[in-house]
This record gives sequence, C-alpha cells and structure tokens, in this order.
Amino acid sequence: MINVFSDGFSTFQNHFWMIIPIFLVIIWGQTVMSKILSKIFDNQFNDDEYFSLSLSGWVFPVFIWAGIYFLLNILSGRIIASIISIIVFFIPFLFIKLKKIFPTIFYLSSFLLISLFLRLAFLQQVIFPAYFDSAQHYQNIQNIISIYESSSSSLFQFNYYHLGYHFISAALIQFFQFNEINFMLVFGQIVLTILPLSLFFLMKQITQSNTVAFFTFLIAAFGFHMPAHLINWGKYPALLSLAGFQFVFCLGYIAVKREIIQKS
Repeated sequence: MINVFSDGFSTFQNHFWMIIPIFLVIIWGQTVMSKILSKIFDNQFNDDEYFSLSLSGWVFPVFIWAGIYFLLNILSGRIIASIISIIVFFIPFLFIKLKKIFPTIFYLSSFLLISLFLRLAFLQQVIFPAYFDSAQHYQNIQNIISIYESSSSSLFQFNYYHLGYHFISAALIQFFQFNEINFMLVFGQIVLTILPLSLFFLMKQITQSNTVAFFTFLIAAFGFHMPAHLINWGKYPALLSLAGFQFVFCLGYIAVKREIIQKS
C-alpha cells in the first residue's frame, strides 16, 4: 500500500501542471452546474447533495465551452478564443459565496483525493496503452486539433465517434498546450475518480441516509475493480459517457419522485 501511494504521489508530481488545470476546469463545470441546479430546484437538496449531483454533471458545461472554443478558434483565431475562455472560466467564481464546509463534503473530497492517488499509481510505468481503439482516439483528437490550427481542415475528414470526449480532450489539450498522450492517460484517471459521485446523491435520495450513501460511494470508488480500464484510455470515452448517463439518470429519478409525490 505504501508503494501504491508513493507511486501515485510520484505520478502526481510528474503531471502536477496537467492535473491542476484539469481539476480547475472540472470545478468550473461543477460550479456552473451547481448554480443551474440551485436555480431549478431552489432549496430542495442539501449542500452535499448539490455537491454530488453538480460534480457528476460537470461534463455538460465543459462540453459547451469546448464547442464555443472550437467555433471561436475557427472564426476569430486562438488568441481571441483563449481570452474569451479565460473570462468565461473566471466569471462563475465571482459569484461563489463562502460557506461552512459540510463534514460530508469534506469526507467526499478527501476520499476523492485518495482515490486519485491510487489511480495515478497505475500510470507510473505506462507510456502508451496497448488497445486497438487508443490509436483511433488519438487520431480523432489530432484531427480536431488540426482544425483549431488550420481553417483548411474539414470536420468530415475522419470517422469520429464519442464526440464529447474527443472535443473536450482536443479543446483542453489545445488551450493548455498539453502533451496529448499524457493528457489522455491522466484525464482518464480523473474521470474514473469522479465517476462514483453521482451514486452518493442517488442513494441519499433513496435511503435518506448519509451513511448508506457514503458507503455506496466508497464501494464504487475503491471496491469496484476495473483492471481493463485502469490504464486503458481506449475505454475512457465510454466512461465519460457513463458520467453523463448517471447525471441524467439522477435528474430522471428526481422528476419521477416529484411526480409520484404530487399524485399522492
């Protein structure tokens, strides 16, 4: 276990300037989603429930930003697109009100950090995952980046799929000037780290118990072994899609629950 944490910390140090910006973008997406959810549902949920639900839905605001960044690059150039993106990233944080941190949020955040270190340990000796889809994902992202850099490229030159994953990856790689292979490896582990958060919200709604919800989160974060996915970004697009699916499923549960309450 000591070696695992040591390897995870070493990988964290090696990719520090990649991990931090990715997390800041995810926090931005979570902040935007939290504001949207609080407007829609008002005071229907506790802070820890809003935290869990909005962090599981971070991918939607980030995908919208990636699309806008893509269009601005083509229409106005990278400098204008980057300046507008910085402003867009900065604005939501102006409206954050400092609150007392709930113990549950602190515990969830702490275990997310531990989970991240454990997952990063698997990247210690990984250079390029051996999976047939990996090269295709790499090529798709490269093609999107080439559109950013040259208006002569065409969107329809390649057979792309998992559009959300490729566009988000290409936008972050181009915006922050990340190494593509390292980004895909690190980004995959971060996606896996955050993925179990939606289960906390769902189980809290079903059982009204923080203990059950937190235990479910722990099982999903540490007990669900996915050896084929741990160091294989050939499967990460599907996992990113799963994050969106879980978020939409939670919203569907809220809608159904509200309808049942209104009829009763």
